[in-house]
Amino acid sequence: MCTCGAIRTKDRDGKQVILLGKTLDFYESGYWHGIISHPDGISMLGCGLVPQIGINSGMNDKGLAVLLSYLDYRGPFEEQDIRKIPDKWHNDDRALINAQMLAKCSNVEEAIAFLYEQVPRYPHMPGGNHMLADRKGTLAVFEHCAGEMNHRYYNEEGFVARGNNGFLVIKKEQEQLPGLVRQDRNLRYSQMASVLRDVHGRSMSYDEILQSMMKALAFHNEQSDRQVGSICIHDQILPGARASTSLPLTTVTALIFSLNEHQMHYTVTPPCQGAWHTMGLKPWEVDQ
Repeated sequence: MCTCGAIRTKDRDGKQVILLGKTLDFYESGYWHGIISHPDGISMLGCGLVPQIGINSGMNDKGLAVLLSYLDYRGPFEEQDIRKIPDKWHNDDRALINAQMLAKCSNVEEAIAFLYEQVPRYPHMPGGNHMLADRKGTLAVFEHCAGEMNHRYYNEEGFVARGNNGFLVIKKEQEQLPGLVRQDRNLRYSQMASVLRDVHGRSMSYDEILQSMMKALAFHNEQSDRQVGSICIHDQILPGARASTSLPLTTVTALIFSLNEHQMHYTVTPPCQGAWHTMGLKPWEVDQ
């Protein structure tokens, strides 16, 4: 479904920068960006898909952010003549879990405990990576698939990436994926990790760090005629690589959450084509 990356670093003035960025690859569908209010008084910024109930990826006003990406090995991997676009994506409740988590949790530790409690309650849903960061600078990934769950902190590295691949669960099953599927996932992971590693090791302004992530999310692998390894895709047909569907997928939007600035940067087209917009946690902070 997407390529994800998060980084905690300092700009050249010594100010902490925490960014989480992702693409959202999906079949023909409506999608949204917005400010979500909760009866408990919590406000959230987020993005979602019409066929996927909940918040796909978001950030709350307590300083917790989560990115969701697909992680599974069960296909389908065959091209199919699908004439009807599904109304709901395979009983997917991962975004509903993210919405509940953002309403209840204020830091990564609380979020991980919440995921261990909630994920087993939805055994039918696809596997996923929940990439987490909070305002303290804590970075982690929680992976789950087919009953397996695990997590890891990336505080020492200062950055983390995923390309629909996992390192904590279903490791043997991932080695047996079709070659192009495995290649697509690993190339995207490597590309995102390389960009974040480079940014983490350099002295850059905040705007330069932000622009580096925007550029990474718009990356096209010009060496592949099937867009294998491209982070930004257009009607790609590679069943099972990024979602449990044979439908053509396009990068419908890209997101970057800035925990320090309390903002969500986003596109309303594939990131290689459109301008970026900015939304804050209060309605009057939305750009016009």
